[in-house]
Amino acid sequence: MIVRDADYWVPLIVLSIGSRIEEILLLKRSDIRFRDGTYLLAIASGPEAVGKSEDSKRFIPIPQILLDLGFVEWFKSLCDDHGPLLFPEAVRRSKTGDVTSAYGKHLRRIFGHLGIGDFDEDFYALRKTFSSMFKREMVVDGERQAIAGHKNGNVLNIHYTAHHVQDLKKAVGKANFKLMIGKKYRYGFPVILACNLAQSSTLEIEVTLDECCQAESVRVKDPQLEKPLFHMQGIGSLSDAALKKAATKLREVTDLRPLKLPKYKLKRAAFEHLLALA
Repeated sequence: MIVRDADYWVPLIVLSIGSRIEEILLLKRSDIRFRDGTYLLAIASGPEAVGKSEDSKRFIPIPQILLDLGFVEWFKSLCDDHGPLLFPEAVRRSKTGDVTSAYGKHLRRIFGHLGIGDFDEDFYALRKTFSSMFKREMVVDGERQAIAGHKNGNVLNIHYTAHHVQDLKKAVGKANFKLMIGKKYRYGFPVILACNLAQSSTLEIEVTLDECCQAESVRVKDPQLEKPLFHMQGIGSLSDAALKKAATKLREVTDLRPLKLPKYKLKRAAFEHLLALA
């Protein structure tokens, strides 16, 4: 059985536009807009909306993934007694007003029950995945920051996103999760049939250790390429700032690919510690 409610849509929305979780949980039905031939999400648009500044307010094209899955048709099918919120059941779950924490705990319980919980991943990893994809696809900073809800120089996001709808639609579409979407006879709507994201080649991680069992050099190799994707030596001699910069670059290279880690557990630990510094 597939129930298309907050548990179905919210993770998909956060994953496909990299938004803050609370922004999506608090969306209203009136936040679904249509402009220049494109369906939009009006993020943090109301006077009561959450957000630290005007930079939170923006208009984001609904990604093709969601359109293909029937998000607009689902929205149009909502009954009057659904209420003004798009996901009222998620908001009702919080007794303190902290909708994000309440929903995150609820989702972890579901993942645990299904046997797909991961101690090393949480809901915020969806935003990181999206951000990593955008960097890899070299989406320009102005578009990336406007979609995520940050300042774009001196231009506020609500104005940037309002007048660059088609540009942002192309940018959002660059986050390719390699989903196969189609129909099954038992459902009356499109569903995800498969995800081929993990079928990309596995990266091989090579690590050498210094005398303190910390990473001295790291090499990341794609077996399909001649040159390594990442190679750094003398890691132990780097300044804190340079080490953090190297770790950030390493995360960008490895975030979205399956990894073949060293068998020696101290090398694995040193590599994972380096990732943690990003």
